Amino acid sequence: MNLGMLEMVRDEMDQRVDEIGRTAQRVAWDFEVQKASNVKGQFGEEDQMLLYRIYRSLNNINISESLIQDVFIYFNNTQYVVSMNGNMDASLFYDLYYAGPEVSFESFRDYMGEIHFQDIWMIPNKRNISTMLYSMTILNLGSYGGDATIVIAVNTQAFQTLLDSMKWNEDMNILIFNESGDVMTSKGGDDLVTQLKYEELEEGDYQKRELLGESCAMAVRNSGNSDWKYVTVIPERIFENMLIRIRNYSLLGLFACILLGFFISRYFALKHYNPIKNLMETFKGHVKQPMDQGEDEFQWLKRQAELFFMEKMDLDRILHDNQKSLKNYYLYQLLEASFHGTLEELQDHNIDLGEGGFLTVIFQINSEKEAEQSQERSVLEMELRRFIVNNIFKELLEEYFKVEMVEVGQDLIAIINIPEGVMGYDEFIRKNIEQVQQMTERKFDFQAIALVGDICQGLYGIHTSYVHTRELTEYVQLLEEDVIAYEEVKNRQVRCEYSIEAEHKIINAVKAGDASLAKEYMEQELNKHISQDISVETVRYLTFELMGTLLKGAEAAGSGRFAQTLDFGQFFSRRVSIEEMKRNFFGAVDTLCEEIAREQRENEQDNSLSRRVEDYIEKNFSDPDLNISITAQYFDITPSYLSSVYKKQTGRSLLDYITTLRMNRAEELLRQDYSVLEVASMTGFRDSNTFIRRFKKKKGITPGQLKKNT
Repeated sequence: MNLGMLEMVRDEMDQRVDEIGRTAQRVAWDFEVQKASNVKGQFGEEDQMLLYRIYRSLNNINISESLIQDVFIYFNNTQYVVSMNGNMDASLFYDLYYAGPEVSFESFRDYMGEIHFQDIWMIPNKRNISTMLYSMTILNLGSYGGDATIVIAVNTQAFQTLLDSMKWNEDMNILIFNESGDVMTSKGGDDLVTQLKYEELEEGDYQKRELLGESCAMAVRNSGNSDWKYVTVIPERIFENMLIRIRNYSLLGLFACILLGFFISRYFALKHYNPIKNLMETFKGHVKQPMDQGEDEFQWLKRQAELFFMEKMDLDRILHDNQKSLKNYYLYQLLEASFHGTLEELQDHNIDLGEGGFLTVIFQINSEKEAEQSQERSVLEMELRRFIVNNIFKELLEEYFKVEMVEVGQDLIAIINIPEGVMGYDEFIRKNIEQVQQMTERKFDFQAIALVGDICQGLYGIHTSYVHTRELTEYVQLLEEDVIAYEEVKNRQVRCEYSIEAEHKIINAVKAGDASLAKEYMEQELNKHISQDISVETVRYLTFELMGTLLKGAEAAGSGRFAQTLDFGQFFSRRVSIEEMKRNFFGAVDTLCEEIAREQRENEQDNSLSRRVEDYIEKNFSDPDLNISITAQYFDITPSYLSSVYKKQTGRSLLDYITTLRMNRAEELLRQDYSVLEVASMTGFRDSNTFIRRFKKKKGITPGQLKKNT
């Protein structure tokens, strides 16, 4: 009961902290708050109405009055505070509510000027009552928004009231610690503050501790949304006294139950009532599975009941997956113009769209960092990133528009319902897209490129907008933008005739390492298309095609790493002239051909490369980071060139050699009675699951089966 009440208090506290966090986020996203935070120096007369509207918004916040003492916004640029109690200078606000010997104005001002994300500061207010300041900083996320801190002052006496409801004995102690080791609030635990250390509090049921001069039972629960810890300390003598009473009641109850059970059993026996027999007959009417040897009726019934509930859980999971798949199917039909039903039919499949226009947005997730990861890990990373973008974008927009998200291949597609008469939606949506991109790049370290289609009316307009959005994919590599809108490029006309014959000539010249011939062919193509009235877009398009040809030549010559050394901005930037672009391009041709010629000379001089590579792998096969890229880097050549040379000289792939060497060495170690986990670590695997899967694929049996047969 005590543990249940402790978890109830934790859940209630977590829920209230979540409520505070959501309130802070709503204030942070407020358009007028962000606009005010962008003001520099001092607020002028023209800003007073804006500050008054923010003051009214704060007073309209729907939150428990017993929990919230104040909500205020500290504007760092202007040293000004807007709160539920009025608008004033920061120094006056401090003097009215937080002035005291423990906290100076300078420390108050410095704290408010720092960057916070759900930070908590315990501070006494003017009435010397402990107050919790929940702080979150607004950073510049768009055209508005500067530097301001949202603070929600929480009266900890509301928490104290919650603890009162839990304390069922005067000798028990309840404490709540924050991540700094401070006691947020407590009930009867003042003497324990010096004896308990935050870092020593590990979550678990009752732990025996010597506290307050006697043996006590301590239970700890971690918060679900913060680093808080909830602790109860109860002297063991309380439990001993209760156990004595429980023992007496139990003996008395046991005696009464024996008497009652005797009479009830006798009554039902006289009535010839046999529930087990009836249940057996019911189950046997539907289940044909016989009883196992040594199994009695109760065990058989228990097994059948467990099978029944497991099948039900499987059916529920399958039903949920099918509903999700069916929803994605209808969304895909809307995109491909295969759906000919009504909005009511879509609602039957949990698709919430309305009348008016529709706009589609495609998010393409950058996956360059997964190039050297395993395929399984790369897929999981992409799923997680799409999940993150999905949640953030829906949360930002669904308060204003109806939004449905669907995955198509590697892309995440948003269908946004724009009601009739809504103005300025394009700027608002773009601003939220940029906010999603900033959050994913800053907090999760990946990039999401957004392609924004045109708004089209009616359900069929979803398909039309989707077609427009798909057309933008060809501009992803061409334009230097993270957000590409159909409205900006739909009238773009780029015409360029680039023959396959010309491409093959350039590729062959590059492959041979002949820079002069390659530049001659490219000069011919450029002169054939460039004239005095040619547009920069056409030149950029032609340069893009020639760059693709150059990279194909590099790949054909085994110099695929060349692309990583290029600064593509010097070729496709809007600020580069045609002549400068040509000079940069021909410089890249010289560099590539020189590298190809050098690699060809080195290959001719060193035919023993394969042996040296095998020696290196035999010495380093236990390194889990060892792969073709690491090996190629060690020999200062490209991975594709190393793989090509090795296969040419040995007749087998380098990856197969690494895998075979590891599996053969693993088999030897397993026969030497090493454990599966030890062998996995000794042969270059980060975890035993991957090792077991690859060993079975290579050897036909699992490592455990091999050890058993040895």
